[in-house]
Amino acid sequence: MPNLNTVRVYTKFYTPSKKNSNYRYGTFKIEILYPLKLHTHLNPEKWMTYSKTQQVLMISNELNRALNCLNSNHLLDAEKCYERAIELTDLTVEDPRWDNALKELLRFREVLSDLFLSKDIQLNRLSLSTLLLFNVEAYNMLH
Repeated sequence: MPNLNTVRVYTKFYTPSKKNSNYRYGTFKIEILYPLKLHTHLNPEKWMTYSKTQQVLMISNELNRALNCLNSNHLLDAEKCYERAIELTDLTVEDPRWDNALKELLRFREVLSDLFLSKDIQLNRLSLSTLLLFNVEAYNMLH
């Protein structure tokens, strides 16, 4: 049984097609677990007690913090915000209420990884807006 403070990692894979040497794209769930470094008080079970709106707002809060850090040229603080946002997104992926949006959440996680590396202010703003579209109630609270 996994530790309560761990999350599963989702990854992409490429497999050769039987007809030719082209590659097919797919996503699968692997059982590699990693411990939460930044949200040690959270675990998937506790995260699932929060409403979907609260989950989206907590992730968007980290993106907003990162944006403020980037505007102040505090790049290390922005990286920490992105790390926290990635952890929260991983917890969200574990929540079965998001199964209908799993593909979109995993793509959003990829964008967060790109943000971690690029620290692009425009991409941060666009990602924040996109995240809020996952939940109408969260969007209405912030607009």
